Amino acid sequence: WLLQNTQKPEVHCLPDILFSLPDEWLPSVKTPEKLGISMMHRTEAREDCAYYRAMAQIADEWIRKTGKSVLLMAFDTGKEDDLFACRAVQALMQFPDQTEIVAHTDGTEILTAFAHCEKIIGARFHCVVLALRMGIPVYPLIFREKVRNLLKDIQYPYPVCDLDAIDHASLLAFIGSDQMPYPLEQDIHKRAGEHIQLLKQSLKENIILPQLNQLTVLRKDTAFPIGRYLLRMEENLFVLSIIKQELKRLIYPIYYMVRIYKCLFICYNIFYYCFIIRGGVPVRKREPRIA
Repeated sequence: WLLQNTQKPEVHCLPDILFSLPDEWLPSVKTPEKLGISMMHRTEAREDCAYYRAMAQIADEWIRKTGKSVLLMAFDTGKEDDLFACRAVQALMQFPDQTEIVAHTDGTEILTAFAHCEKIIGARFHCVVLALRMGIPVYPLIFREKVRNLLKDIQYPYPVCDLDAIDHASLLAFIGSDQMPYPLEQDIHKRAGEHIQLLKQSLKENIILPQLNQLTVLRKDTAFPIGRYLLRMEENLFVLSIIKQELKRLIYPIYYMVRIYKCLFICYNIFYYCFIIRGGVPVRKREPRIA
């Protein structure tokens, strides 16, 4: 459809960009001792729906068998409000005091929480991706086809189940097993990193280069010959486009303020000449003092 309905089709199929997360962005210290459960808010479901009850039972079973705690993670804290699901599961648990809710804000909370997870049960797509990227055993709960397609693409060999048909026995086997992390191919990390390169190339060819041809400094009619110099700074083209906009936003108002000031100064001189010097407004002469 895209190839047939776009004038300049340029379609690339790449792994999710989260697979390219650099190692230095990941937590350097890991203490895997908890069960992480990424929840998804079912807007049409009640607080005690089968999905929430199943997650509460699995969490209680983990605590009962291992004596370790559980992290309920809310990836979407906006419109879909996964925090609601986390609180609903915690309210249904027998050991709510051994459960912590972690909400996504700037991203560091989720990364830190993952560093403490020994295993993860994930309903969110990016929960599964991040677990695979960090090498944590994960049990995906499939709600959308993109999760199923991801697992098919990487040939995920371990059991999974649909979110609407929880396989309780399979989940219990997962939390009690010694399942190893699924090793991703290095090619996935490499190809996922091509997102940024393709974006930079597209910005360069379709947005930045055309604008650089019209780049001016201070005044629209006073072009400054720096285009060729800027073209050689390929790594900073995106930054330069932002600088251009900031120059326009900051310098043009100053330029027009100077013009307005000049006009006001001229008007003042005309007024002074016509009404004061030429007698429009009489000027009181100072009488000489008589000694």
